[in-house]
Amino acid sequence: MEEVEYCDPFDGKKYGYFMKLEHCGRYIFSKDFVLKNNIKSVLDISSATGYGTEVLSKVCNNVVGVDKNEEYLKLARRRKIKNAKFLKHDFNFGVLKSEKVDLIVSFETIEHIENTENFMKSIQKNLKKNGYLLLSVPNEKYEQLDEFGNIVYPYHKHVFSKNQISKLLAEHGFEVIDLLGQSLCNMIISNEHTLKHEMKGLYNKKLLNKYNYSKRAIEMNSYIYAYPNNILIDESYSYIYVCKFIGK
Repeated sequence: MEEVEYCDPFDGKKYGYFMKLEHCGRYIFSKDFVLKNNIKSVLDISSATGYGTEVLSKVCNNVVGVDKNEEYLKLARRRKIKNAKFLKHDFNFGVLKSEKVDLIVSFETIEHIENTENFMKSIQKNLKKNGYLLLSVPNEKYEQLDEFGNIVYPYHKHVFSKNQISKLLAEHGFEVIDLLGQSLCNMIISNEHTLKHEMKGLYNKKLLNKYNYSKRAIEMNSYIYAYPNNILIDESYSYIYVCKFIGK
């Protein structure tokens, strides 16, 4: 994976095409999940500039985006989404105070937060009984560690195994009803990474940028290459947990 903290699949910039599909794929899956389960209210944790919040706003009554980065939040609010609002919160320093919702979406977030307990308590506090959680967490096999066992990726605070996340969810009142991945997209990213670093004579960045980076193309190709599924889950960069909150 590219070493970036944030990726906006719809910014039109020519970088990380399949990474953009991966990020978009999770949100279009969430959009379909909202429609399938007749969900009215959503909390989008780590909403950044609000691209995913906007996707979700089109299929529910109201959505709340949460992020700790004020610059991202300013950009999100400029979208002027009528049925959305954006809150600033850092889960390291307390539990989020917001209304209860039917669905919480949290993609690639928990590994960035030092205080995992605050994060989980916030989800419990802000989710209705029998509500849903869509949580994605990086697969530990792709986390690089140095010779002392420290995390190399500069933005991650934790490395979680699949079993550790399952246990954490159970301890906080969640039932995992499905486990998915994005193996096809992630294998393409891995192949590109190998090409870039090990076959430099063949690698040509300009040819990679021949992809179509328009919003419509990103959405369409996300369905083809990056829609979450249950095929070769352990080959996916991230696990996507589909959970129901049954309470403690």
